[in-house]
Amino acid sequence: MMLIVALAEGDAGAAPDDKASVDAVLLAKAESQVVDGLGESPWGVSLDKGTQEELTQLKDMGCDFLVFEPATAPSSVLGEEDLGKVMEIEPDTADGMLRAIDKLPIDAVLVGGDPTLSVHR
Repeated sequence: MMLIVALAEGDAGAAPDDKASVDAVLLAKAESQVVDGLGESPWGVSLDKGTQEELTQLKDMGCDFLVFEPATAPSSVLGEEDLGKVMEIEPDTADGMLRAIDKLPIDAVLVGGDPTLSVHR
């Protein structure tokens, strides 16, 4: 199990310090003051609609992984070899779609949707 801290845009002061026992940091937006404060901690970005230029910029900044939704992310994300790829899916994703996702060149799946805990989730 990994502990990943998710920071909203503008949370520069909330970045965990080196002593924090987090495995990675997920940013809503790659802000240089936050990225610089992370040191060697792995970090990634929630990608809305990324262009090739944005992907190149993220790699140049030292981004380690991307979290993306399959409906909005460009197909070029799947070809990225230098970045980890985490696909965000809804909890009610059909079994057939889950089998298809299993064949994609991604590293992990994040179950999104309503963040509250329920019996269904």
